Amino acid sequence: MISKLQNIILYAAILLLLSVTAYSSMIEGVDFDNSAVVNGKKTTLRGTGLLRYMIFIKAYVGAFYLNEDFSNKDALGNVERRLVLHYFHAISAEDFADATTEIIEQNVSSDRFRVLQPQIRQLNNLYKDVEPGDEYTATYIPGLGPIWP
Repeated sequence: MISKLQNIILYAAILLLLSVTAYSSMIEGVDFDNSAVVNGKKTTLRGTGLLRYMIFIKAYVGAFYLNEDFSNKDALGNVERRLVLHYFHAISAEDFADATTEIIEQNVSSDRFRVLQPQIRQLNNLYKDVEPGDEYTATYIPGLGPIWP
C-alpha cells in the first residue's frame, strides 16, 4: 500500500508544476532537458516550478514531463510521466518525514490517519538526507506504477 502514499505525493507535485505556465528549461539557474525518454516513449517538459519555504527560502525547483501524445489534463492518468526535483538546501530525512506526516494528518480524518500509520512509516523510511545540488527523479510507468530510485 505504500504506492498509494507515493502516488499522493507525486500527484501533489505534478499539480503544483502544472499550475505554473512557464515552459522554459531554465529555472533559478537549473537547466532541465526539454524532453526525456520514459519506458521507451518520449515525454516533453510541461512545466517547471519553484517551491519556497517561509516565502523567502528557495527549497527546490522541479520539472514535470508528460508523454507527448497526451494533454496536461491527462497528467494524472495511466500515462508515462516524470518529476525531477533539484534541491537548493540541505534537508534531513527526518524533516521530510515530519513534514509528510504533518501534511497527511492535516488532510485526512483522524480515523483515516490512524489506519494509514503503517504506510506512512514505510514511506518515511524511504527518505534520504539531501544536500544542495542533489537532484531526484520520480517516474511513473503504466503497469508498473511509480519508480523511486
